[in-house]
Formats: sequence, structure tokens, C-alpha cells
Amino acid sequence: MNYSVLNSNKSAEVDSSGLNYTMTNVSIITLDAGNGSDTPSPPPYSQFVVDADFAASSVGMPIVCIIGIIGNILNLVVLSKKSMRSSTTTFLIALAVSDMLLLVMQVPDLLYRIEAIKANDTYTLFYRYYLISRYALSNFFITCTSWLTIAVTIERFLAVKFTFHARLMCTIRRAIVAITGIFVVSFAFHFSKFFELMPNLDLSDPTPVFTTALSQNPIYEKYLHYTNISIAVLIPFAMLFVFNSLLIYLLIQHRTQRQTLTSTQQKLKDDIIHITVVVVAMVAVFLICHSLGVYLAMNIAVHGREKIFANNLLQGIRFISNLMVVTNSSVNFILYCSISSKFQEAFLETFGCGRKTKCSTFRTGKHHRASQSSSKSTSTTSEVKTPKKYKREEEVMV
Repeated sequence: MNYSVLNSNKSAEVDSSGLNYTMTNVSIITLDAGNGSDTPSPPPYSQFVVDADFAASSVGMPIVCIIGIIGNILNLVVLSKKSMRSSTTTFLIALAVSDMLLLVMQVPDLLYRIEAIKANDTYTLFYRYYLISRYALSNFFITCTSWLTIAVTIERFLAVKFTFHARLMCTIRRAIVAITGIFVVSFAFHFSKFFELMPNLDLSDPTPVFTTALSQNPIYEKYLHYTNISIAVLIPFAMLFVFNSLLIYLLIQHRTQRQTLTSTQQKLKDDIIHITVVVVAMVAVFLICHSLGVYLAMNIAVHGREKIFANNLLQGIRFISNLMVVTNSSVNFILYCSISSKFQEAFLETFGCGRKTKCSTFRTGKHHRASQSSSKSTSTTSEVKTPKKYKREEEVMV
């Protein structure tokens, strides 16, 4: 999903990954061998670029987008139930919205690959305006996804580290404030991208968009280069790696300390650990899917974008990276279903495929009744009783 805009002095590369949206002033020259006997050999990895583009953009991308859009809709249906309200699911709902919108933004491009649609002048004109919106909004949604993943990881770290104060620290109100801040700041950060390209209204010219004076400004280009790499790629990746490592350490530590806790404390801790395992898996998938993007970003930072995107091997890797980034936005529903039995129960209950259970909270069935019984007896035992100010804010399963 790469569009090289060829103009005599300027060009713009618009790809769909969001991590690798780059502007370049390098014109692409096609060599004509003419009738001479010395035919230039094809550049290295030229076939790899073609194969990677076809496999990732024409085959993989439609499949991943369809699965991801359906999966995120199902996530929203299940997680938005009133009984499921918690700070964690608030973050996960926002994450599902961001992921789904990123996938929806790719649909017009997938349709444009159909020859009958591509031949339609009205759609072609729409498509050229759409490329500008996709360039800006895909960057916006990927940045939101990255920082929402960071937010839910930090929230889980606080919940595990400070288990018996988690309900005061990790509230729905604070989650909403954090989510609003992430969306507003991310949009403001990427707003200038709407003005980096302009559509080519001459439909007889295959060039879809042109770069503007803004995108060719050396100061702006340098600003865009370093801020995009740091804020959208390197910082989120580093933070997620660190906090996910800390979460894994705390999960291991929990197993060794579990026997020293009272039964009530064990239950509370186990409930928090359950959802944390899901978040750890989600972050691990994020790190894997964005690893190639980080590799490309590091190469750009060291060698410069012009040199990197003139390399066919790295161009092919970019197509694969695009697919991996979109895959990351498509797999959370599969993760929830495969790891969390409680999400499975909530899903079956929501769609009338299973018997009704109290799976909306961490405590289900007889465990919930046992927890109530245990809490009644805490006044006459040495177990810690939760104060009224900790009044339960439905901590839910995922």
C-alpha cells in the first residue's frame, strides 16, 4: 500500500503503516535500455519488493482488515456492557475504537485495487482527496493505539504493585481523562500532516497527490523526522518493553508470595493478576508487530530516509511492516478469547450462546458468594477489611 508520487522535482511517498509515513524529495527515474546491447541488470531485491507488495498489500491486508474490523466490533459490544465497567475496560474500549478506525481507513484503498472501481473517475477523484486524510489520520490512530497501550500497561502495573490501593488509584474517571488527553494531543501532533499533500485534480495524470511547500521546508522536514521517530516509534516501544518486563517480574513474584497471603488477599490478588496476564500478552504482540517499524526507524535516524527508501530490501521490509502494524490492531479479540475464560463467558452470554453467569466481574458464581461470606467475617478475624471509601468500582475480567 505504497503510492509513489512522481513529479519532475518533487514526490511524496504515502504508505499505510502510519509508522513509516515519510516524505521524500527523490524523484524515481525509470531506465530505458533502448536498442543497445548492454541492458542494465535489475537492481538488487527488485523482485522481493514486488512480491512483498503483492503478498502484504493485496493478499494479507484485506484478510487482516476484515478480521480486525469484525473483532473490534465484537470487543466493543462485550466490553461496553454496563456490568463490565472498570478503568481497564475503559482503556480497552478506547483501544478497540482506535484500532477499528485505523482498519476502516484502509478500506477505500483496498477497493481502489479493483480495476472496475479504479476506472471510475468519480471514485478516483475521491481517492486522491482520501489519500491525504489517510496519511494524517492513520498516523493519528497508530499514535493513539501506542499510547493507549502504554496507559493500560501502566494502569496494570499500578494495580499489581499496589494491589490493595488499586481501586482508589485506577478509577474510570482517571482513565477517561487519560484517554481524552491521548486523543487530543495525538491529533494536535499530527494535524499539520493534512497540509503536507495536495490532490492532483488532473485525472489524466497518474500522479495522485503532490507535496506542498510545507513538506519541502527543511526545518519542518527535520522536525517531522525526529519527532515522528521519537514520539510515535522509539519512546512507546521502549516504555512498553520496560513496563511489560516489570509486569512479568511482578507476576513471577506473585506466585512466590501467594502462600503468605490470607484467603481474601489471595482472591483479590488473583483477580488483578488475571487481567494483567491478558495485558502482558497484548503488549508482547504489540512489540513483535512493531519491531520491523522500529528497525526501519533506527535505520532512517542513522542513514537518512532518502538512502533507506532507495534500498529495495528495506522497501520490501516496509511492506511487511505495514501488514504487521495493521495485524496488531486486529488480534486483540483473538487474544481475549484464547487467554481469558471470563471473556469467553461474557461473549457467550452477550450473544445468547451460553448460560447466564456472573462473569462480568472478577468474582463469578460461587467464588463471588464465597467472597461475600468472607468479607462478612473479616470483622472478627485478622484479615484486612476493605474500607467503605474503597467501595467497589466493578473491576472486570477481560
